[in-house]
Amino acid sequence: MSKTARYILPERLISALSLALVLSLCLNLPSTAANETKNPYEMGIEFYKNGDYPKASHYLEHVAKLKPTFWPVHYWLGNLYMKTGELEKAKTAYMNCLNNKPDVPTCVNCSKAMEYLHVAIAERQKNQPDQRDPNISPEVQAKIDQVVADSKRETEAHEARLKEATEKRDKILAEGQREAAAIKARYEAQYRWIDENTNQWVINRETGVIRTGLDVDTHADLQAQCDEEVKRVLDLSEARARGVHIPAPPTVGTSLHASNVHSSSNQYVRHYKHPAARKHPNKLATGTATTSK
Repeated sequence: MSKTARYILPERLISALSLALVLSLCLNLPSTAANETKNPYEMGIEFYKNGDYPKASHYLEHVAKLKPTFWPVHYWLGNLYMKTGELEKAKTAYMNCLNNKPDVPTCVNCSKAMEYLHVAIAERQKNQPDQRDPNISPEVQAKIDQVVADSKRETEAHEARLKEATEKRDKILAEGQREAAAIKARYEAQYRWIDENTNQWVINRETGVIRTGLDVDTHADLQAQCDEEVKRVLDLSEARARGVHIPAPPTVGTSLHASNVHSSSNQYVRHYKHPAARKHPNKLATGTATTSK
């Protein structure tokens, strides 16, 4: 019996140690679970607000690749690149944000940032010396300069079109706000006129005072009509503003490659012969179809 009792004690001790180990691991689970509840977009914004720009860039760029049409991530990337001094990346991020049709306040902020970046990038390029590779031939350098000039011209034209589209959208929204304000003023004037010129007797339910004026039900009906008309005008202006076309950013170098592709493909098409033409040239030329039995 003593031998059996001597072996029972270590088994209980092992069970107790295992239980303690499991409990110690469970104590660390809440912090891990708290981190897992946050998605990469929220974590990127949190790192940005805490000043940890490398981690913020890692998470936000990952989200931008997974969801390229999610305009908020492009907006935060633009702000991030502005902080890190990467002006070209910031400009691209703001343009991607605008191309995915954000809300009106974000459009205004992106447009202001684009205006600043245009001036800042131009100043930076002006202050940097023109560094050329001595190993590049003059002919190749001339082509490179032409591509750069074309890209700059396309970018400036796109910025002009973008500014025009943004101003057009802001103008539509401002007109809707002015029309809504005019509707409210018209109904307010109507309230006052009816209240001052009506012969209807109304009683104040709280004080019991009887006077001539506009009753509560009529006022509520007029207010409902006013709210409905204002909502219709604002909805129409917002729909028109969303219909304004925001031009896509230009792509650099695609025109040159496209011309090469077209020329080579056209040459291939001209010299291509269908296998049926080699077997039955006369029938294919006359347009008669052959059926196999």
